[in-house]
Amino acid sequence: MDCQNCEQLIKENRELRQVIEKQRKAIRRLQDRINRVRDFCTIIYSQAVHVMSEHQPRGTWSLWRGRGEMAAKVYNMLSQE
Repeated sequence: MDCQNCEQLIKENRELRQVIEKQRKAIRRLQDRINRVRDFCTIIYSQAVHVMSEHQPRGTWSLWRGRGEMAAKVYNMLSQE
């Protein structure tokens, strides 16, 4: 290999490492967002359990049951990823 080829490979290597670092940052950002959504689902589910444990009108109870079920489903779905 001549030096020009080596320089080209070094440049390509540097560019690829920059791409990898950008992708790692994007992955970390997405993981952070997923964790925040999971935390939010936990809060909603806990609120639903609390509301449903008290005597509530049927409509309120049903609303919170639906919220709790959906929060649990989203949490479980994100936990599988």
